Amino acid sequence: MRQVERELKQAALEQQKPAVNALNQVVKAAQESVYAMRREMSRYTWKSAIYL
Repeated sequence: MRQVERELKQAALEQQKPAVNALNQVVKAAQESVYAMRREMSRYTWKSAIYL
């Protein structure tokens, strides 16, 4: 029974790997876009401060 349980858990983990990898890629892309937006906002804030 324990062997079957271990095999089922391993199979479930193997099936979840592609979904987990896809989610990790989405999260990484979202973080990069947030960082880019923050850099742009910081740049605009400095430009505004200079013009004032």
